[in-house]
Amino acid sequence: MAGKKKSPPRPLVRYILEEEKGKLEKLLKISKAENRGLQVRIERGQLVLYREERFPGQETEWLRAIRLTPLGNRTYGLSVYSKSNRWEKTPFTGGLRELVNVMTTDLAHFLGSPW
Repeated sequence: MAGKKKSPPRPLVRYILEEEKGKLEKLLKISKAENRGLQVRIERGQLVLYREERFPGQETEWLRAIRLTPLGNRTYGLSVYSKSNRWEKTPFTGGLRELVNVMTTDLAHFLGSPW
C-alpha cells in the first residue's frame, strides 16, 4: 500500500463542494442563467443543476439537467440528463467558468430556453 494517495476527509470534500456551489451560482448569475429557473444542488459528491418546469394547472417541477463531476484540482467533467433518464457524458471538461460558458451556449437547450 506504499504510495497510495489518501482521499481527503468527507467534511473537507463537502466544504469544497459548498464553496464551488457558491462560485457556480455566482457565475450563473453573471451569465443571466439564474433567470432561467435554475437550482444547484450537491448530490453524491457532484454539482447538479436542476431546471424549473412549469405546466399549466400543475405544481412546479424541478428536472435534472446538467451534472458536474469533480475530476480533481477544481476541474469538472460535464454530463447531461437525457430523455432516457440517464446521465450522458460529454467531451467537455474544465473549470467552472469554462463550463458555464459551454452550458449557456452549446448546451443551453438542456437548461430550458435558449440564450
